[in-house]
Amino acid sequence: MAISVQKYDTADDKIIEKCGHNWKLITGYLSFATYITDGVPMDISLDIPNRVDIVIVEPKSGYSFQYDYSSRKLLAYYVDASTASEAVSAAPLVQVASGADLSTAVSNCHFMAVGK
Repeated sequence: MAISVQKYDTADDKIIEKCGHNWKLITGYLSFATYITDGVPMDISLDIPNRVDIVIVEPKSGYSFQYDYSSRKLLAYYVDASTASEAVSAAPLVQVASGADLSTAVSNCHFMAVGK
């Protein structure tokens, strides 16, 4: 497995209690190993079985993340400074190459997922 999910215990979470008892919240952290093109499997349907509404992953070590809801995968991106004409902030994000080792750069990356 290329990604491991460590969940925090949120059984007594007051935010979800105020939103309604049908909602589920998962918080925790991710640890990566080898990246796979088109995303690393991150299936949280056992914890949020009906519908995942949002997954937020903190940017870490220059990497940004996007959750693909249809394929249940986490995509990793970085700034390719070679494509920026002047400033790195103007550079587009590109997907991490397949086989890249993210285990050192992206360990214990916090995330939150909400759904029903």
